[in-house]
Amino acid sequence: MPSLATATRDYARALDAGLIDSLSAHEMTRLYLGMGGEIWAWQRARRLVGLPAWRAKPVLVESGEREAAATWMLQDIPMWERALTALEAEAARARRYHMPPPAPLVVPPAVMAAIKAHRDAALERALRRRGRGDEGGGGPDLVPTAPTAGPPPGR
Repeated sequence: MPSLATATRDYARALDAGLIDSLSAHEMTRLYLGMGGEIWAWQRARRLVGLPAWRAKPVLVESGEREAAATWMLQDIPMWERALTALEAEAARARRYHMPPPAPLVVPPAVMAAIKAHRDAALERALRRRGRGDEGGGGPDLVPTAPTAGPPPGR
């Protein structure tokens, strides 16, 4: 099994060269095992939105690199949401053209919880904004003026 740095470097090189989809099952498994499921999913999400592959630094103890990757994964919730949207668009194209559907994106549980919290917060903000208009918090009330005799100004 390769180190995290080797697996991410080899993955990035294959992606940059346009060869990632032509790698053998053995090579893909080797890269997956080197990265682990969560980093593999993050790399795929980055690919779905057109971001470059993440490369781990070669270090003696790779747990620090794994922790850094986990932190970055949790900080970029909008990227995950864009990736899920892009995957759904790919699936819709596959259905339309009778092609095999793309593989699902296995989002880590901590990221799914963060996505749910992000969506719940956005929904709460939208409901508060909508509620302000009904409660009079959206600005001053309009008061009609008395009609004036004659044509409107500017004619």
